[in-house]
Amino acid sequence: KPVTPTPHPESLANLYNDPTNSIITSHTALSIVPRANWRLFVQCHIDAQFPSLSTLSHLLFIYSISSHDTSSEYHSLEFPPSGSIGIGDCKGENLQSIINTCKLIYLYSSSASSSALSSLIYCSDGYTECSLLVLSYLMYVEDVPLEDAILTLHLKYGRPFYIFNSDVIILRKLQPLLRKFSPKRRTTIDWGKLDTLTNQDLNEILLGPVRTVPKLGHIHNSDDESDEEDEIEIDWVKEVEGSLPSKILPYLYLGSLKHASCLPLLSKLEITHIISVGETLPWLNGYKFLHNNEITHTKLAHNMEVSEILPKHGHGRHTTVKSVMKVNNLEDDGIDELARQLPHILHFIENHYQHGKILVHCRVGVSRSATVVIAEIMKRLNVSLPYAYLFTRVRRLNIIIQPNLRFMYELFKWEEKVKLKQKENGNFLDGTVMLREIDWFIMCREIMKLNIPYLNN
Repeated sequence: KPVTPTPHPESLANLYNDPTNSIITSHTALSIVPRANWRLFVQCHIDAQFPSLSTLSHLLFIYSISSHDTSSEYHSLEFPPSGSIGIGDCKGENLQSIINTCKLIYLYSSSASSSALSSLIYCSDGYTECSLLVLSYLMYVEDVPLEDAILTLHLKYGRPFYIFNSDVIILRKLQPLLRKFSPKRRTTIDWGKLDTLTNQDLNEILLGPVRTVPKLGHIHNSDDESDEEDEIEIDWVKEVEGSLPSKILPYLYLGSLKHASCLPLLSKLEITHIISVGETLPWLNGYKFLHNNEITHTKLAHNMEVSEILPKHGHGRHTTVKSVMKVNNLEDDGIDELARQLPHILHFIENHYQHGKILVHCRVGVSRSATVVIAEIMKRLNVSLPYAYLFTRVRRLNIIIQPNLRFMYELFKWEEKVKLKQKENGNFLDGTVMLREIDWFIMCREIMKLNIPYLNN
């Protein structure tokens, strides 16, 4: 008898996505109670193949005949990781495996059982290798395009993830298929059997129309189309190759020039203020942007400036960005200094962090902008430089932050200055203060050790 699951109001309420070390097995010493009644485990790793159709068929059948309130049986699957699938892998059997893997996860994650069954998708770091499957599942269960799946995962569920450019291509190909088989589109589903694909389904994947969109900076000549419509049409996922800036704190993002140059993405993330460290935003002085907005530039000391953005009367706001602070002529060459500009930048953040979201960027988001973010973490969380560095590093997904040696030294000296000021203000009751936890050269050496495994690869 076919099983009809009861969808949970939150589609991912019973789906978990965690690092490998969160797995609880019979050999694990339980020090805490598992967070959910996990019955389906899906591990994404580099040696995994697509689940076989026979395995999926068996698991779907087992689910349909089992009493989940009394049984403690659990099942495990493996799935290829993000970045490992190409167009050549879009064969009928593999595509059918993807659809039915999503179907099986949906069964466990929306179970009507009183035991509240759940699924766990996991990998070595909790996000990189899982991202392809998690986004596929979101597109399947929510019946949404890739753009919405990415934003939902980031904004609604707060999950860290990283997808490769090859994943964007594959997910775009899979999008019509995942949405066609979505539970939201079908009224009758045989949950105990495999969903099968037709030749037409395969042709839509392999030969479907290629989506064409205007590039950044493209200006329409037609007076019938509004500027706002032009902006919406820009394929921001393609512009940033699927990656989002890293959310370091609820109000603070660290990203690249590519992120800061994509106005539609900034609007989706509700970025209100930008700090450009040594780079120039191409849209800030663009014809269309100046046509729609009034920009007031204020010069600051140390070759810095702030641009305030206001929409012109009758045009409405075409961007969420209200102001841009720019640090001019600052190269990541080990010669240029950031120490004099840092207090002004942190003051700018202080003025805006409670009423908006701030994106700090340089060209790649590795050295100059990372230095600013580390300093803000030290100030906001009142932590040491080593702690702030690691705090930022683990949140800059798949990008190794590496402020150059001069910037690191300036951060050390800035930390000492802050500690001495705290001592003068009587923050240390016994009058003693430790200016730093470790010496500069030791921290640089330890950072190098952290980076060696990645350099060897």
